[in-house]
Amino acid sequence: MQTDIVAQTRNMREVDESIRCYLQDDIQAISEELRETERMLFKLEESRRNGMVAVKDLE
Repeated sequence: MQTDIVAQTRNMREVDESIRCYLQDDIQAISEELRETERMLFKLEESRRNGMVAVKDLE
């Protein structure tokens, strides 16, 4: 996703003004998807840590 953002940003420098708004929309959508993925990964990691604590408590 980060690669896609970089590519679209690079494309913005090279395109006509009439197309630029579409690229900006794409970058915005990809950025939001990346933020959501990062949030989900954080929650998964937190759940994994909590699971490890629970296992240690049971031992």
